[in-house]
Amino acid sequence: MLWSLSPALAAPFTVGDILTTRDGPEGMRQVMEWTRDGFLVQTIDVPYAPGQASPDAVRDVAIDETGNLVVFTGTYNVRLSTYNVRTGVWAHYAMDYFNIHPVLSTGKLAVYSHFAFATDGFMGGLDTSGVVMLDTRTNQLSRFDASTTADGPIDLTIGKDGYLYGLYGEGSPPGRTIKAFNPVTKALIKTIKLPNSFLFGIGSGNCSIAVDALGYIYLSEGTGRIIKLTPNGLTVMQNMTFTSTAYSVDMDVSNDGTMMVTQKDGRLTFLDKMLLETSTRNTTNYYSSQTFGAFIDRYPRAFQPPPAPIVWP
Repeated sequence: MLWSLSPALAAPFTVGDILTTRDGPEGMRQVMEWTRDGFLVQTIDVPYAPGQASPDAVRDVAIDETGNLVVFTGTYNVRLSTYNVRTGVWAHYAMDYFNIHPVLSTGKLAVYSHFAFATDGFMGGLDTSGVVMLDTRTNQLSRFDASTTADGPIDLTIGKDGYLYGLYGEGSPPGRTIKAFNPVTKALIKTIKLPNSFLFGIGSGNCSIAVDALGYIYLSEGTGRIIKLTPNGLTVMQNMTFTSTAYSVDMDVSNDGTMMVTQKDGRLTFLDKMLLETSTRNTTNYYSSQTFGAFIDRYPRAFQPPPAPIVWP
């Protein structure tokens, strides 16, 4: 673990706002907080961890149980970075064989209580993939669902039903395997193999996943389409398109059912519960900003007993 000090303290984050990331020219790496109606609340510069340099981008972002920032940083020198809004201190964490494929939509994370989960790709040779977990109370890194032959997840999300979901790159096109874990015990609850008869994902594959409180699964393609699946992943409920000005990078769903999709050029697109586009806006004037984003609905729940097993129809 390595430490660095931010030049200025950030204000505490506000539940109901939105976080986005921006990767700009000349090494710019930032996290931005916005209100839902598009007012910029604050901008936080993300320092390079020791050993990092351009093009080690800032990627996904989330908030832990104490309201502090967790950021996935790096392209060729991957780190999990945390920012304490009370002290202004950044901490950077590295682990052997912690890698991602150097493409736009990789480098995802999800946070449950004091556990930050990050995607970890397989690069061949002696590499190990899986889900890397940072315990923000003990500052310890570990890995589970590990493999020395297969790729790890390309996206992770804490579903609104309380489970950790991983979208895996297996299959052609990629993104057709989903795993659900208990985020406390790390036990595998379910593996879903999407039927080959599904025609979505052709050309670009699925790059992001979100899950609502009833367990319905939402997948985002790279080219401007959202698919809603039944909790067992076997039936397509909806298949909708939205305004796409660049490659889709990330997605999130709020407690009220609002969906947000981020794109390479910094654009945010919002969709309602029926997956109908309600608004779109740009968060940066830099085309290759590679924007990730997350709703601040509430700070992740405090430590609780493991949730009950999922029952899928």
